[in-house]
Amino acid sequence: MRKDHIINTIVIGGGQAGITLSYFLQQRGIEHLVLERDRAFSAWHNCWDSFRMNTANWMNTLPGMQKSFAPHKAWYDTATREEALDYFQTYRQMVNPPLKEGVTVTQVAEGENTWNVHTDTKTYQTTNVAICTGHAARPFVPDAAKKLPQSTPQLHSSAYRNPDQITTANVLIVGSGSSGVQICLDLAQSDRFETLSFALSGNGVVPWSILGIPIGVFSRMLPIFEIQRQTPIGRRIMHQWQGGDPAMAPSPRWLSKHYGVQRVGRVTDADHRGIVCADGEIVSLKNLTVLWCTGFRPDYAFIRVHHLESAFDKNGPIHKRGVCIPGLFFVGLKFQHTVGSHLLRGVGRDAEYIAQKIAERNHHNAP
Repeated sequence: MRKDHIINTIVIGGGQAGITLSYFLQQRGIEHLVLERDRAFSAWHNCWDSFRMNTANWMNTLPGMQKSFAPHKAWYDTATREEALDYFQTYRQMVNPPLKEGVTVTQVAEGENTWNVHTDTKTYQTTNVAICTGHAARPFVPDAAKKLPQSTPQLHSSAYRNPDQITTANVLIVGSGSSGVQICLDLAQSDRFETLSFALSGNGVVPWSILGIPIGVFSRMLPIFEIQRQTPIGRRIMHQWQGGDPAMAPSPRWLSKHYGVQRVGRVTDADHRGIVCADGEIVSLKNLTVLWCTGFRPDYAFIRVHHLESAFDKNGPIHKRGVCIPGLFFVGLKFQHTVGSHLLRGVGRDAEYIAQKIAERNHHNAP
């Protein structure tokens, strides 16, 4: 594969983190290129049809954007998938990033004073690499899935679009985070299935309102998402949310009461009898589809560095607000700087900080 001239900065990932970083790099006149394996904001394009945002509209603004998020709704309300995509499309047009879509990065390798970014079409040399692929990019499915017979249909939430995909009479939704709750409601409202079972995973549930006041109002009054990770309360929140962010209503209990959804315990195993749950329940595989709403995991196996222990540990990148080893940066990590760093509003501040650090590094290395 041929190599181009050395590009100052390669941004990997064309979602909110990558496009926002491009916005701030352009402000500083820094040459860069954004590589995206699918299309810009692909994670949002690939959400299911009935998807709704989990954060209030006021929390979803991106830097430099004059247009409001879901402008026809209240600032404390939540937007649909279509409303979110409309905002992201407008933001992309405003930023107009130097973006190459449909390019898969196969390896990022540390060289001598440069980085080599290998793709499925060519290899780029760069001074700085910014990984903007999100805090979790790889769909996660528990080992129990491998024990199920091939005759049992299985689907991860990343591939779910609507109830028409499911042809069995019974469905087991595994995982009670935001995706599990939303998809369970979507299936229940379709009124197409004999039984819906919900395997709980312990995520907390945030109500839509408290004493008639929308939760989006409280989230603005109490700036929990601005809390920095190194503070005592920040460390406590990080510990409590390690298993996943709280889900927005409806709760599994509400789904059970209003739609007859059967609640079972956490999935622990699977065998010839069916899917084994922590509460002793065994869900039969008869005419069953298993929908794994079990989230995503980080994936940094494509990054090669000289000394792995200096860049990564068991929790992921070793960094200070996204600054890792020389020339390697991250944007969009969970708890990168604040509790809300991985959310849309938090990404902007971290992207601006990383753009400034790249500018400082360029100045320091200038002849």
